[in-house]
Amino acid sequence: MANQRPPSPGYSITMTPSNPGMSTPHTERSPIRPPLLTPAAPRFPPQQLQQEHLASPLIRNPNLQSPPNGLHSGSPTPHMSTPPGPPVFTSPVRPAAVPFRSSPASPQPVAFSSGSSLPASSPPHFSNGSGDLQHHVSDSAEDSTSTGKVPYVLFSAQKVMKQKRQANVPSLAFGALVSPGREVSVGPQILQRDPHRCQNCGAYANFYCNILIGSGQWQCVICRKLNASEGEYIASSKEELRNFPELSSPMVDYVQTGNRRPGFIPVSDSRMSAPIVLVIDECLDEPHLQHLQSSLHAFVDSLPPTTRIGIILYEESVASADVLPGDKSPTQESLKALIYGTGIYLSPIHASLPVAHTMFSSFRPYKLDVPEVSRDRCLGTALEVALALVQGRSSEMSRGIVKRSGGNGRIIVCAGGPCTYGPGSIPHSFTHPNYAHMEKTATKWMEHLGREAHRNNTVVDILCAGTCPVRIPILQPLAKASGGVLILHDDFGEAFGVNLQRAATRAAGSHGLLEIRCSDDILITQVVGPGEEAHVDTHESFKNDAALLIQMLSVEETQSFSISMETKNDIKSDHVFFQFAIQYSNVYQADISRVITVRLSTVDSVSAYLESVQDEVAAVLVAKRTLLRAKNHSDAIDMRATIDERIKDIALKFGSQIPKSKLCRFPKELSLLPELLFHLKRGPLLGSIVGHEDERSVLRNLFLNASFDLSLRMVAPRCLMHREGGTFEELPAYDLAMQSDTAVVLDHGTDIFIWMGAELAADEGKSAATLAACRTLAEELTESRFPAPRILAFKEGSSQARYFVSRLIPAHKDPPYEQEARFPQLRSLTAEQRTKLKSSFLHFDDPSFCEWMRSLRVGFREHLFLTANCFASWDLTTFASTAKRLTGRLSTHYPVRDMAGGESKKSNANAGGKKKDVKKETGLGLSNKKDENFGEWYSEVVVSGEMIEYYDISGCYILRPWAMAIWDIMQGFFDAEIKKMKIKNCYFPLFVSPGVLQREKDHIEGFAPEVAWVTKSGESDLEVPIAIRPTTILLHLSGVASFFGRKVILLATKEEADAEVLDILELYRRIYEEYLAVPVIKGKKSELEKFAGGYYTMTVEAFIPDTGRAIQGATSHCLGQNFAKMFEINFENEKGEKAMVWQNSWAFTTRTIGVMIMVHGDDRGLVLPPKVSSVQVIVVPVPYKDADTQGIFDACTATANILSEAGIRAEVDLRDNYSPGWKYSHWEMKGVPLRIEIGPKDFAKNQVRAVRRDNSAKSDIPQASLVEQVKKILADIQQSLFDAAKQKRDACIQIVKTWDEFIDALGKKKMILAPWCDEEEVEKDVKAQTKGEMGAVKTLCSPFDQPELPKGTKCFASGKPAKKWSYWGRSY
Repeated sequence: MANQRPPSPGYSITMTPSNPGMSTPHTERSPIRPPLLTPAAPRFPPQQLQQEHLASPLIRNPNLQSPPNGLHSGSPTPHMSTPPGPPVFTSPVRPAAVPFRSSPASPQPVAFSSGSSLPASSPPHFSNGSGDLQHHVSDSAEDSTSTGKVPYVLFSAQKVMKQKRQANVPSLAFGALVSPGREVSVGPQILQRDPHRCQNCGAYANFYCNILIGSGQWQCVICRKLNASEGEYIASSKEELRNFPELSSPMVDYVQTGNRRPGFIPVSDSRMSAPIVLVIDECLDEPHLQHLQSSLHAFVDSLPPTTRIGIILYEESVASADVLPGDKSPTQESLKALIYGTGIYLSPIHASLPVAHTMFSSFRPYKLDVPEVSRDRCLGTALEVALALVQGRSSEMSRGIVKRSGGNGRIIVCAGGPCTYGPGSIPHSFTHPNYAHMEKTATKWMEHLGREAHRNNTVVDILCAGTCPVRIPILQPLAKASGGVLILHDDFGEAFGVNLQRAATRAAGSHGLLEIRCSDDILITQVVGPGEEAHVDTHESFKNDAALLIQMLSVEETQSFSISMETKNDIKSDHVFFQFAIQYSNVYQADISRVITVRLSTVDSVSAYLESVQDEVAAVLVAKRTLLRAKNHSDAIDMRATIDERIKDIALKFGSQIPKSKLCRFPKELSLLPELLFHLKRGPLLGSIVGHEDERSVLRNLFLNASFDLSLRMVAPRCLMHREGGTFEELPAYDLAMQSDTAVVLDHGTDIFIWMGAELAADEGKSAATLAACRTLAEELTESRFPAPRILAFKEGSSQARYFVSRLIPAHKDPPYEQEARFPQLRSLTAEQRTKLKSSFLHFDDPSFCEWMRSLRVGFREHLFLTANCFASWDLTTFASTAKRLTGRLSTHYPVRDMAGGESKKSNANAGGKKKDVKKETGLGLSNKKDENFGEWYSEVVVSGEMIEYYDISGCYILRPWAMAIWDIMQGFFDAEIKKMKIKNCYFPLFVSPGVLQREKDHIEGFAPEVAWVTKSGESDLEVPIAIRPTTILLHLSGVASFFGRKVILLATKEEADAEVLDILELYRRIYEEYLAVPVIKGKKSELEKFAGGYYTMTVEAFIPDTGRAIQGATSHCLGQNFAKMFEINFENEKGEKAMVWQNSWAFTTRTIGVMIMVHGDDRGLVLPPKVSSVQVIVVPVPYKDADTQGIFDACTATANILSEAGIRAEVDLRDNYSPGWKYSHWEMKGVPLRIEIGPKDFAKNQVRAVRRDNSAKSDIPQASLVEQVKKILADIQQSLFDAAKQKRDACIQIVKTWDEFIDALGKKKMILAPWCDEEEVEKDVKAQTKGEMGAVKTLCSPFDQPELPKGTKCFASGKPAKKWSYWGRSY
């Protein structure tokens, strides 16, 4: 075979979608080839696919180049929409020294002969061991074999390790993906004869067999035995053997059509197709019914004229041309009368198209006033009737062809709800006393029906849509056992219609059997895919046949098998062989035996093996093995941890230790694998994106059977950015791709997202053209994908954008050098553009890829070997932080104190004396500065300061002990104070019923989008879902009628309620000002900003000068009697009368800790007030060479003990694996208020050196007055922090009296005090007029301390008479 080498890996690819006006060559089709193009244009245009099969610059040793125009020879002329024009792909050039992932494109399959008439528009070719396929019979044999482009077999590596110990590393899966189903037609490679097979093991003669020319004997590559060829392989020369297709190509198809079926008459593809029966749910409401009708009309219009179609309707009865009762299975007599009666139940489209349209138009909405879930649906009976029709008399004959009954029929179910009537039914409600048993019985019945369909060569596809639960566990076994699929849709609209068409037109074979044979050194350990092990005894024909036989439920090109392998022993030979034989009957009842033989080289070198690993194939193999074990959400969580361990194990087994670090370097040869598995961990298959277990189950089953292309996209999305001129640039799937002036297409397998940047969306004409181009691209990417994905488009900033962002790796939190290493395009952005980009990100708590790798203590190649120009413009501090992040160590100089405690001076060449042997230390630093990038600084400081740890559920995080200690101190103070007010504590459940939410609509309205619902208990669906309460008030009010509870307080009179609101507000102020050293303003919220449904709300407001935003510190609500009336909470007063209570609600949260961090933190980390710091004083020894180290250590311990006994929270850091300089930075990062250092001179003088965290002031303290002076310093730190914060806050307050002054102050990020008329409409108008990128302005509070309001003062916004002074500003 002539293998041309491609350009270097840095080449760029240009891909132009097909042009309707372009002349494209077509391959000649066989007379029995099934129709690929329909005569009538469907209402849902077929989505043409070209880009999905791009060659990738990441593919190692590719054998073929794409044609210059990007189109594969033989591709049918695609149908493109005209308005946007054809998009063009331009993959960015990869920068030197920084591996850039252009895309995880399809790897390249084993090379096949062009004689095999396979679909030409297929994925690109890549070497899979077939570079070694040198035919022994002739030195020029390679030249005679051209390469094909169908990925039948993809191995995870092109080489095999000889050593068993190194080969069998479970974390790095070795195996293959086999896609057995492809359409074939008669051609040079198709043989009308029986194959030659080894009489010992059953293997087939193939491309790699040694042939004895004189005798015609051939040697089996599997068992190495000689076999006779009945004289066929006797040749006069080696060249003559090339006339045998099986000896000239590693893949060959054997087709038998006439030897066992003399009555078989081939017909043209336009004359015949498999029968299709539609089973349609009639229990639909108006909106769903209209969408379904449109989809059905488009469906029948898309079918070829000769397609035979049947239509069955069901609700509580089954209707075709006759009506059958749905409460029981039809009898044989009724089915016989149905099939042999006067009605025609399978009619060709050309004769029945008007009738079908009339039937669909006659559908009417469900008339009874019954909830969807409670409607009677006899789906089981309908399926039995459909199966009988496919097997019956009308399916046996078609013009010009005689077929076996039921041959390759397809039943397509359009379901809007569960089967609740007749055979295979379940109760309407989960609360039915016998539900569990009936569910088990129904599941078995459906599975049995699926197996019966499979025995009759009929596939059942179930297309579900709507909002009614269809009870996936019942229907999934039916589809799976028949070889079909179950697909969920949001509605019966476009995506449903496209899948309806593709379900009917995709080619499928039956009676499939997959035989796998391999060299004796290879052991098959696991097979995952659409089949089950077949127990067929072949030993009568072949004495030592060790093949693994798999019965395939259906044979389709959209499916594949994942085969995991190991080596049994150390391998001594230079090659190992694998042979895959697929036997099946195609849609025309021709028996096909497809034989694929692969030879892989064996190597001793680990690096040679790793170089041959195909990251994408390995990732898919790992993913399928992982998903097989993730049967439910709990298993999925366990599998995420398994992925972590897998990455660490690969780094340990194949990586190397980073010098002077605890990190292990991940092997550079597998650079794509970690990122692919990180996508798997975060994505819908294992992550928390998919909320409902039924949807996760459907995705899991689809993924386990899916082809390589779809599997890879489901694991890791593909990101394409729209550029000027209609081009698309492929980028890593990171949130850094979300630039406001562009559009992004994200292909995630079952979903495609089109994201429009805000700036682009603002230009109506440009955005429309861009959206059309993106839509065209999305349709082309998924032309041959089944099921067809949802295509969702939305604008930046919309609520739906979170669905898009959650699929991207959150890289915006990474420091610049890591962003640029993974996303080189950022280097071209100006500082202004970079800042603008960062400000647009939606912030999630999920870790970035870099953070994840660091958490595993695994170093990554791009991060460890940065080029010097990455640091060219960075200062020393940034480099220190960078180096620390790279290696886990510190790498810059930290000022080291001499023996007297002073700082050492820089050495001078002219200075006398011996140079001190001082160990250089490093400083821990933040990569973001507070005044430059506040959001990034905050995200970094809370993690680096050990306050929180990210969790694997978005929006959730872990409070680490350092933060929890602060919370405990504040909670202890507050709890003690409210106990003085005679308030007692109690706990309430986390859950609340829907009834409680419904009773309090006004209150819950603001929380509704955030309410999380529990819908499943174990394996059973809850009849009534349970909400996770968005606020504690609901639960407390619904259950508090007979006792008093914390947070919601019941009082007898308004006066008591008013007094308590203010008492609690004062406790808030004390927490903020006396403990957290944060100044706050006490005041009252406006009617628009008060608690929904409450009487009034009091608040303490804080302000963050660095961002110019206020933050609501804590609120105390008076609920009045509104909720008491709603929940009927009353009491008997002193007069013996029944009266409604007055209620208050109040609480503070961990938000208080965040406010403290934002106010006091600096560029070195946290700054904690002494009152809340769990460690008020840290004692650090500063030993020196030849000093009394033990004496210094003992002095430090004694100092910490003295302070602790005096009630000061003190600790000593005696770790000997860290230097003093490292400890200084570490404790500064954690914000400890006071550091005490003891060096040799301090020890000698019986003193300590004290260093304050707030202002870095240093002082020497004698041991004799240690406690007294330390207490004084801590008190001064507490007061200084408050004073400094108040001074900054007050400097940001500006009094204004006019609108112009208001806008000017707003631009300066001020907290504005203005006279106001106290009218809600004016407040709304101010909000509307100040909307922008920074957010709208609102009232913060009307302060209790009101300045004098001179008579005649006007409202700054409306000009009406002012009633009060109010604070205004933007807020968090």
